[in-house]
Amino acid sequence: MKTIIEHQIKKLEIDKPDFSKKYYQLVHQNECFGSLMEMDDKETLSELVTSKGVFSVKRSGFFNPYITLRKGKFEQNEAKCYLNLRGESSIYLEGTTFHFKMNNVWKNQWCWLNEKNQILITLKPIISGTMKGEVEISKEAYHYPQLELLSLLGVYFLIKYQNETENL
Repeated sequence: MKTIIEHQIKKLEIDKPDFSKKYYQLVHQNECFGSLMEMDDKETLSELVTSKGVFSVKRSGFFNPYITLRKGKFEQNEAKCYLNLRGESSIYLEGTTFHFKMNNVWKNQWCWLNEKNQILITLKPIISGTMKGEVEISKEAYHYPQLELLSLLGVYFLIKYQNETENL
């Protein structure tokens, strides 16, 4: 897998290469920068693959939903993030706090912000039965080595959001 920082990528696509599988990729000109695979029937456990390794992410909780992020499959928790899609969700990774929130209601844009409230990553999903869209990387983002992981976590959040809204 490639890294966003090494190639100074500004835009990636969220791609679902096979519509029969719950598998998504972050791609730029046919190069893969990360992937997400939903692993279980309840659609709460997913596997994220980046150049830094394999991570598992699992959504839990009912009244206070949260995700746990683990390096590998069943190793120790790397991070925990309480989900607040109406406001702002935060996660602490490798000594830095990142915030995930809606950026623009009318254009359906979500973003990751740093501790200075600067937009690092903007996710622009196209939700129409399948999850596709764009990921834009800002110039401030190149200071953070977690770009692929944050982008995939954002995709994971949006997939969970889409799954829940389809069941309403």
